[in-house]
This record gives sequence, structure tokens and C-alpha cells, in this order.
Amino acid sequence: MTRTLSILVESAEQVNDLLAKWGGTTGEHRAADRVELRLDLDPELDWNQLCRGIDIPIIATCMPVREGGGFTGSEERRQQLLRQLLDGGAEFLDIPHDEDIPAWAYSARIIHSWHQGAEEEADLEAVHASLRDKAKAGDLIKIVAFARDQAGAHAVLKLYRKGAERTDLLAFAQGELGTWTRIAVLKLGSPWLYCCLEGAETAPGQLSIDALVGLPLAKFDQLWAVVGSPISHSLSPLLWNAAFAAEHQSAIYLAVDCVDLSALFEASPADLWRGFSVTSPLKSEAAQLAGGYCAITDAAGSTNTLLRDKSGTWIALNTDGLGAFAALRESGLGEQSSVLIIGGGGAACAVAVEAGHLQHSVAMALRTPGKLASFADANDVAIHPLSDVDLSEYDAVIQATPLGSQSQPGNPLPSGNFVHGQLVLDMVYSPLITEFLAAALAKGAQIVPGSEMLFWQMVAQYRAGVNADPSTELLAQLHLRMVDGLPGKPPVLLCGPRGCGKSSLGSALAAKLGRCFIDADHLLEARHQRSIKEWITEDIEGFRAAESTLLRELVTFRGCIIALGGGVVENAGNRELLAVQAAVFKLDSEVDTLFQRQQNEPRPPLTDLEPLEEVRELHQRRQPWYLEASNNRCLNTDGDFSAVLKLLSTMVS
Repeated sequence: MTRTLSILVESAEQVNDLLAKWGGTTGEHRAADRVELRLDLDPELDWNQLCRGIDIPIIATCMPVREGGGFTGSEERRQQLLRQLLDGGAEFLDIPHDEDIPAWAYSARIIHSWHQGAEEEADLEAVHASLRDKAKAGDLIKIVAFARDQAGAHAVLKLYRKGAERTDLLAFAQGELGTWTRIAVLKLGSPWLYCCLEGAETAPGQLSIDALVGLPLAKFDQLWAVVGSPISHSLSPLLWNAAFAAEHQSAIYLAVDCVDLSALFEASPADLWRGFSVTSPLKSEAAQLAGGYCAITDAAGSTNTLLRDKSGTWIALNTDGLGAFAALRESGLGEQSSVLIIGGGGAACAVAVEAGHLQHSVAMALRTPGKLASFADANDVAIHPLSDVDLSEYDAVIQATPLGSQSQPGNPLPSGNFVHGQLVLDMVYSPLITEFLAAALAKGAQIVPGSEMLFWQMVAQYRAGVNADPSTELLAQLHLRMVDGLPGKPPVLLCGPRGCGKSSLGSALAAKLGRCFIDADHLLEARHQRSIKEWITEDIEGFRAAESTLLRELVTFRGCIIALGGGVVENAGNRELLAVQAAVFKLDSEVDTLFQRQQNEPRPPLTDLEPLEEVRELHQRRQPWYLEASNNRCLNTDGDFSAVLKLLSTMVS
């Protein structure tokens, strides 16, 4: 009985429809074990009839504005609403802390509730003691702190360390920084959590009920989390919870926004946490808090994993290097390769140590080369100034700084001399294709998005934490979940005949929207070291096969604007793949305009027809295929360039 669905009541039909999907023994998802009917909007309903149709316990709540609710009517009307719902069969009445219990509710079970204001200072232990004095057997105490910062979230954990002497305690922190406490306190004895419909929260930081489907909230033995700040972008909860569910582990994994790990440790009961994935800015602090270390952590001075052993000691591991080189091996990195790491943070050092263990030759490129002199000497790492580094000397390049992320846009090497076939990994995975990776792509390098490193370092953490190897089937399932959950919008794919403006408009659109632009034809030439002019003359079938292979990769490039080749729709499989994408647009122009534009970059003929007639024939033959691929999302590009760009931007938005 752990999921309480909170509904701001508007009508009986609304409540019945929602519970038909989410509630009780007959709901489609059977996810809600209890329902809180919020009466703040003062609805006029037949409460007896409504309650008879609900087959799960009901909490009656009518929260006044002073307690953070929305009820603005009289106190007499508020009590009338609550009494009607109690008479209809409500299990609990939620009564604010500053109110006396009305005589008609003496025999009812009461939730004695206190809500902290966003700017209010409070002693939660004093609040708890005050409410405890009011509660009778069978009542609940509800304390809702407001997490303005990390300390606000920690305060509710300390209440459970003291224990609830006479009643059950339902305490958590609202606000985005307190969301994780709503689940964590279940392990400490809290009877349930409040959840909402997607986009319809009744309190700040409330979890949606669909996000809770599949989590073993009623009883779980282990609680894990990724800690760091910011943390809301993390894919780790998605991957770990999917793995736990697939292998029937009694465990839940959360995201905890944290800038002081020692404070979290101090606030938490000793056996609350089983392990942590650690990210910036906590990697060095986590290593210092640990009582034992792996060799990588010891050498690098930072950790990305903390595991609590049976004695309660925290053991620091580092799987950053394992993740990076597993991703690179999957993409073809050989033994004893030359590896350059850009950056000198904790993750960069861990990858450098792992590279040495794997007998790769290692160099690091830094803005201030002297910063890691002692580390470099101890680990046989060459150090170069970032401004002078020659990328062409290395089999693999790893970008290990935050530059290029959503919060820190940019490229640490805007004029980097990448080379064909070189492996290039960027640890940033939001956006998936960074400026750094886009530059490498343009030179024919083989890119490895940061999401692949994330995946394999998570697998290494899972193996260490659960002491088991995930099956091949589970790995495939987790990888699909990761791809589906990657941040960023789906790629915008521009199709249409050659000369319709895909490249010029796509490049301008990418600049306008702040996204990465990729020209599929240019990428094919760079990757295969062949000009398309020669390729289609010598091996048109081989060219079409390479084009199709590339398309399957491009549709995963979230956040990018991509100009496709004019003939990509010749392949029926390509058309089917494009038709299921979210943002494919057909650009087109008049045949005469296409012909004139194509004369600027002539290509060998594809038919025996005269040039103008060939353009006309291909245009006519491919039209239905472009429409199929784009689901009839079309734009004529004749006319003023700025006006067309504005219209395309509107369509994409």
C-alpha cells in the first residue's frame, strides 16, 4: 500500500477515469494503492456515490492557502467537504497542524500535517514533538519540509534517526531537491508516498505515478543513488532500475542532488544506502570518505563508485576507465594503442591509469601542463600543452572535460586535426553529438558518444555492486533503454532532391537553433575516403549500401540537424526507417530551379537521359518516396532564403 495517487478533484468523471487507469484491483496499471482526493477547488459532487465506486482507501484533503494549498472558501465550507467525504467512507482525514480536531471527526483516523513554506525556517524535531502530542493511536504524522538546499532534504532523514514513538511518521521534503526523499523514507518505515499524474503535480517535486511503475516500493532491501550536482540529466536511474527489475533485485536506484557528501552521510541512518555512483563535484571527496580503495582510485585520487561492505565500510572503486575502454574496444580499438586524453580532472586521471594498466601508451593534453606533473611521473603519462597537441599522432582521442555539455557549450579543440579512421570519444553525452564529435566526424574519424562510456561504466559498477554478470540479453535490453532515454530532441532529418537547399538551409537552421549540423554526403566521403562523383560511377550499389548503413546511425544522433542525400529514398528499408522518425521534412523546388542549382556541383549521370530530363525523371519518380519518408511534412524552398528559413524553423519547432 505504498503509492498514494493525489488528485486535485474537478469532477466525478475525472476521478473515475483516472482510477480506471491507475487505481486499485481493476485499474489498467493497478499502480495506485490509495487515493488522496484534494478538494481545494470546492467541487459540488455526490460524495457518497463517488466513494462507492472507488475500491481503494481514500484520504480526504482540503488544503487551505496558508498550508500551501488552494482552498479559498470559508472554514465552515472546508469542514463540510471533509465531513461529506468521511461519511462516504474516507479512511483518513488530513488536518493541518494548527487546527483542532472537529467533534464530528473524533473517531476518524487523522493525518496531522505540517507543511514548511519555501522561505520558512523550522525545527523539524520540535514540529514532530508537537504533532506527536496531538496524535492518537492509528493516526499519522505528516511532516513536509521544503528543500531549498541539500540541508533541507537531509532534515527529514534525521527525523527517522530519532524514530517515531507513538505513531507512524510520514516525512519527506518537497521541492526538486527533495524529490528523492519521497522514496528513500519508505526504507525507513514511511507508510507511503504521494504521487501524481504526469504534469499534474499537487506539490512541488512530486513524482508521477507512471515513473513509479515497476519499482518494488512496497518492500526493497537495497537503496542506491547517483550523487552529484547537477544531477537531473542523469540516465543512471533508468539503467539501474531496469537492471534491478530484469534480475528481480529487491533494490531501487535514485538521483540525489548533492554538493556535500559528508553531510549526506551524517544525516543518513547507517544502513540506508548500499552504494553510490559518484559524479562531479564529489569524486575527490568520495575517495577521501572511503575506508578502502581499488588501485585505480588510489592512483587517480578520485572515485565514481562507493560500495558499503558487510562491515559498514565504504569501499571506493573507479569504473570510468573500464567504461571508456570497453566503449573504445567495442568500436575497434586494438591492443597497445596510442591514446590521448584531453583534460586533467578525476575522470581523465582514472582513464589514464586504466590505459596504463592495459599497456596503451598514454598522453594527456592540458591547458596548464604543470598541474599534473607528479601524477604523470608516477603513472608514465606524457603531458602536452593543449594548444600544441597533434591529434594525428594518436589511435584514439578521449575528450574528458565538461566543455561541450549543455551547461558548458564549446569545443576544447576547435581546430583539431583529426584523421580518418581515428577513434574519438567524448565523455559528454548531453548533447549526444558535441561540437568536438561533429568536428571529428567531418574529418572521417570514428566517433564514440559519451553515452557508450556511460553504459559500460554502469555495467562495471553493477557487476561490482551486485556481484553478478548481467546476461547478454539484459545488456541488449539496457542499451536500448539507454538510447530511448538519451536527452535531447530527436534529430531533424531533411530529405529531398539534390539542389533543394538541404545543406544550406540545414546549416543555417542549426546555427539558428544552436544545434549541430551534419551533411550525410560529406560524412560518407570523409568516412570512406571516396568522392561521391567517383563512387556512384564505379560502384553505385556499394554507395547505396554505405548510405543505408550511415542512415541507421544518423537517426540516433539526437539534437542534430541532418541533410540527407537525394537518393537515400531509393531504398525501401530507408523509407520505412525514416517514416517512423519524429522529425523528417521534405524540401523541394521547381525542376528548373533544381537543374540550375545542380550545375554548380555537377555529378555523373544516373540515367541515359539528357541532364534536364534526368532531373525531371528523378524528381517525378522519387516524389511519392519523399512524401512517404516525411509523412507529408513538406516545404517548397523557392523564394527568399530568410523567409524559407523562418518557415522551416517554425515547422521544426
